[in-house]
Amino acid sequence: MMELKNEFIMPPTKLGYSTGDGKVTDRHINFYKVRSKHLGAIAIEPMYLDKGLREIPNQLGIDNDDKIKGLKNLFMLYMKQIQRLQK
Repeated sequence: MMELKNEFIMPPTKLGYSTGDGKVTDRHINFYKVRSKHLGAIAIEPMYLDKGLREIPNQLGIDNDDKIKGLKNLFMLYMKQIQRLQK
């Protein structure tokens, strides 16, 4: 079982920080980076699987390969958080 540094867990929140193309932006990275310093865990926001299924126009997407780079950067931020918790 993984131990958290505290009991505060951020639930998924639709940020609407994408520029409309569904890609991760610097604003996403900065938002999650700041919160990861203070919270025990963070659940990433909901993502759409198809443009026709977006709930908000600037929602984060995971519908094609052009999103991989940004999602990987976001994932690496989470991996750094997990590594810090395991020390």
